[in-house]
Amino acid sequence: MKKTSLYILSGLATDERIFSNIHFPQSIEAHHIAWKIPSRKETFAAYIDRLVKEIDQSKPIILLGLSFGGVVAQEIAKKINPLCTIIISSIISHKELPWYFRQLGNVKVNRVVPYGILKFPNRGLDWIFGANSREDKNLLAGIIKDANVTLLKWSIEQILSWKNNAETKNLFRIHGDNDKLLPLKNNKADVIIKGGGHLMIYNKAEEVELVISSVLSRLSTSQADNFKD
Repeated sequence: MKKTSLYILSGLATDERIFSNIHFPQSIEAHHIAWKIPSRKETFAAYIDRLVKEIDQSKPIILLGLSFGGVVAQEIAKKINPLCTIIISSIISHKELPWYFRQLGNVKVNRVVPYGILKFPNRGLDWIFGANSREDKNLLAGIIKDANVTLLKWSIEQILSWKNNAETKNLFRIHGDNDKLLPLKNNKADVIIKGGGHLMIYNKAEEVELVISSVLSRLSTSQADNFKD
């Protein structure tokens, strides 16, 4: 039996540090897909095609996407037919965005926002991401500092303009009931993490890991056996 490959997509303009407190079962081969800087006028579809090329489709595949990474994972799933797509703190359509985000997208306000100001940590960002401890705030500050402004601006444009009308097969959703960025009331999760904010993948990692590991273990043993060499 081939090991199941898990391809992981972090949140908007973040990297694999956000998953540093998560440990995956030994039956899983984990791969982090790093964000690429979009080329000039690159479409979302073209960007997805670039990421798909990094996936070895000769093995059973599970996709795991966090926040904006969940949106990207769903688009990738349309092209490669994974065993399962797990999304955390994410959405399945623009209708699940808070109304004020949808309005910003409709009037294209995001195109004139000075994104450089988002490069500096502040109490507002700490609050909306649910960064409560000093450790949380230091992690968030480091990720923000290292984020590429071009990638950040492009990614926000994609999530605000994303129109998804296709249901993702074998989708599993994990969400926190205290997510201020993407409130739980706007979507239906399979598992709800009590007290979980948008940063729960890091500061409630033990609880999130239990859910992920349960899903991965079940899939890797029951479905990967049917994947032919």
